[in-house]
Amino acid sequence: MQPSLSFRSGMAFASLLGLSVWANQSHARPTFITVDPPDAYHEYGSGTWALTVNKEGQVAGQFTAALQDHWQGFLRNTDGSYVEFEPPGAWDTDVAAITNSGDVAGTYSTAYNWTHQHGYLRAADGTFTTFDVPGATGDTVATDMNEKGAIVGWSYGRTGQSGFLRKPGGSFVAISPPGAIQSGVYSIGDSGQMAGVFEDQSQVFHGFVRGTDGSFAAFDPPSQDFWLPVSCIDAAGNVYGSYSDGVNEHGFMRKANGSVVQLDPPNSLTAEVFSANSQGVVVGRSSNWTGGFVYRPNGRFRKVGSLPDWSAIYPRGISPGGNYITGLYMDPNGAWHGYLRWKQRATRSPRKPD
Repeated sequence: MQPSLSFRSGMAFASLLGLSVWANQSHARPTFITVDPPDAYHEYGSGTWALTVNKEGQVAGQFTAALQDHWQGFLRNTDGSYVEFEPPGAWDTDVAAITNSGDVAGTYSTAYNWTHQHGYLRAADGTFTTFDVPGATGDTVATDMNEKGAIVGWSYGRTGQSGFLRKPGGSFVAISPPGAIQSGVYSIGDSGQMAGVFEDQSQVFHGFVRGTDGSFAAFDPPSQDFWLPVSCIDAAGNVYGSYSDGVNEHGFMRKANGSVVQLDPPNSLTAEVFSANSQGVVVGRSSNWTGGFVYRPNGRFRKVGSLPDWSAIYPRGISPGGNYITGLYMDPNGAWHGYLRWKQRATRSPRKPD
């Protein structure tokens, strides 16, 4: 079975620690806090999704508005205060990315059930810029933004679905590999490298990397029955994502040299990769690793952890520099909550004088 590219990456369960920080904090204690905007409505199947976090620990995500059947965006600031937001005219709001300066990009719809979708950029000062890809006859969906303010995604036009790049100045570039009949861009690095998925003339889906020179390189996971969208690309050009072998889902890494390897924690039946930071530290979810996992470039896996009464835990974002993880979990009543996790240095006794 092949996937449709027409789902929103933010709503599909599809960036933790910098290596030196982790290595120096072997005895550090993880701290977890729940992230819930004041107006979040928690009942079965609804609540808060914390999706992305910047290097300062500022969290962005979306929540079900109290007693209303629609989603709004939110920011949790480092002082614990919240800003709830939605673009002008929005019915539902999805969050895709946050920069270190606090700019947020995503998608919003102007009608019920995520119809009539458009992209938006919310600046740190609260001003909105909304956009549609020129010539689009259907939805415009924003999936990622880099630190320079370049936004990527996909839109529907007269010839079908195609990826796009929106430059910081507001101009657009179509992103579609040679031979593609439809495509979508899901991640962009600070250097301008992009990663996505496309469908070829034989109706087979592949991943792709677009270099800063405009060149394309296609790739496939170790085995493939169903494509999930690629999740991210790191500073070295490694691409991460998930795929199905027809029975179970697995994570993968497409290395910058073109080789593709499976990325599953030891003894795991299934795995999904959700995000990676620029250093290539990955977060994901696995069948045998409660609370999710962290993968480091040296090949080691570690558990993210969780708190009692948490279930269905999805670590969705990892900060640049790696101090923070954010995600969502389900409470015993089936409602969703966001969380933020970070490591604190263990207190050490002062050294005695010689």
